[in-house]
Amino acid sequence: MKEKLYALFTALLLLGLFPEAWAAADASIKNNYNQLQEAYENTNIIPSKRNSSAKSLYLKNFRPILTNSNLKELDAKDLEYIFQATSIANFYDPDIKYVDDMNKVSEHLRLKGLIKKRHLVDLQNAYISTRQFESARSMVNKKNLDYLKIIPKAHRAENLALKQPTIWEIEKSSLKERAFSIPQQGPFIIVVSNPLCGFCIAAAKYISGDKELENIFAEHSYWLTEPRGALYFEHFQRWSQNYSKFPVGLIGITPPWPGLGNTGTPTFYFFSDGKLIQSLRGWPRDKEDTVLDAPLAAIGLKNVKTTSSLSKE
Repeated sequence: MKEKLYALFTALLLLGLFPEAWAAADASIKNNYNQLQEAYENTNIIPSKRNSSAKSLYLKNFRPILTNSNLKELDAKDLEYIFQATSIANFYDPDIKYVDDMNKVSEHLRLKGLIKKRHLVDLQNAYISTRQFESARSMVNKKNLDYLKIIPKAHRAENLALKQPTIWEIEKSSLKERAFSIPQQGPFIIVVSNPLCGFCIAAAKYISGDKELENIFAEHSYWLTEPRGALYFEHFQRWSQNYSKFPVGLIGITPPWPGLGNTGTPTFYFFSDGKLIQSLRGWPRDKEDTVLDAPLAAIGLKNVKTTSSLSKE
């Protein structure tokens, strides 16, 4: 483990301080992939810096191959490593350009007769993570790939400003995009959740079972999830049936708050007049009868003393 961390540190140091030496290095595609994987899995630095360092490695070692080289000349193993590099980069840091690279490599895999179900599943998941729902849907409808997830029809919002925050509301049989922003007046709560998360279900069940909390969250909250990979539409529909006052939407490609969706679920964000006041990560079942008291009081939604150790932003 120490040797791997040392190799990662050396690679990043060379990339940052001596780019010409890095460019001259004769590393194989396999080694480049291993370095990229180690960079993304490095938990010793914050996610934003980790992703930035890993992206530099990707752009240095893989993007030139995809833009300048003839992929037809690469063997099966090299194509597989390049595909996995595009997949892991998009998993940690979803970007349409990574998905374009995945598409390019998958096409060459197809031409060589090397395309597998897992490649197409990864590609569809990448489309979903970058909110290209139409492309994810067309993979099932046009290519008749019945082992992929069926994606509902998506209706994009029109006349949006560049990088305007949006969410995708989940309707009975479709997805609908709309502009979304944190209210600049009064209290507001965003709950980053997932219908497949047991702790999210426990939180929603408890809140909906308490009349006061149910009314507060019904009026002042919105529940969102980060679509990283497969979109299990039936679970969202089931959630809407069970917790109709807390429907879960999808965070758009530009989130309504920086870093939203990069934490575990559930994560509660408590705002007042557009400013983040407190956050609560997780759902402690042994304290669920009091865990919301302090943050709700901090934004004026509950009349209790804020003597909690919750994180303040």
